[in-house]
Amino acid sequence: MENTSNNVRPTTGQYRYIVFHSNQEQEEYITDYAQELRDNDNLYFSPEPIDQFYMAENYHQKYQLRTSKALYESTLALYTSEEALIDSHLAAKLNAFRSGFISQEEMFNILDSSFLSPIYPGKIQQIKNVISD
Repeated sequence: MENTSNNVRPTTGQYRYIVFHSNQEQEEYITDYAQELRDNDNLYFSPEPIDQFYMAENYHQKYQLRTSKALYESTLALYTSEEALIDSHLAAKLNAFRSGFISQEEMFNILDSSFLSPIYPGKIQQIKNVISD
């Protein structure tokens, strides 16, 4: 789980922030970490057990990234398919950026250090331009 400087409260919008665990060791670690974040950083999430996982429908994947059509389409241009984009590390980071968990400066650093940056410098710059607008 990434730490951010944003204040995420347990009742933000219709969604809850949850970290799932599948064994006792994970539960202990996550529970302690959740308490530490609440105490020190005013960040909230719920540790919950998981026994079975169901992937959400495709339109739910990277939802915040999808809310910016220009950013989504310029990022999709880097990948061979929508599925490849959705599964990518970059899409996860852009989704976190759109959700307010990553600053613009941090996002630019991620883009600049991406393995795609030297391969597609023009497309990376286009993403940065969309972010700046």
